[in-house]
Amino acid sequence: MILKDILRNCDTKVVLEYLSKIYDESWNKNYHETTYLEIIEEIVNKNDTIKPDFVISVHYTKSTLLEDKPYWSVSGIMPDNTTYYSLDFTSWDEWANAHLFIEPASVYISKEEVLAYVLWEMTFNGFTNEEVQKRWEELCEIIREKSY
Repeated sequence: MILKDILRNCDTKVVLEYLSKIYDESWNKNYHETTYLEIIEEIVNKNDTIKPDFVISVHYTKSTLLEDKPYWSVSGIMPDNTTYYSLDFTSWDEWANAHLFIEPASVYISKEEVLAYVLWEMTFNGFTNEEVQKRWEELCEIIREKSY
């Protein structure tokens, strides 16, 4: 299914509960709940015209050098099913209209928990699409400055 359709048919209260667990002690109930409810509404109402060329992949990742325990990873996967990449700076129009794929090898996870991880990843660089795009432009500027 497409992300915005899943969000439209989920229990947002449960999604917020999972998000509070992800944020742990940095969760500010009033601020984050209000912000994420606004984000969910924005995503659900996104235009259907943008068709992304990726699928949102949610998969359980074994521990790595950077992480000492397994964790849920959210990334984009290209149609060739071998190229994974970060979606951090992807337009929210693309996120909203992307298909969501949970890898079969993953342990059981509810759609609300999946959505919590997707929303957390989506908002990692800002709580609005404009904030995310601004961070992307800042990063590009730093790269341009360092390459001269």
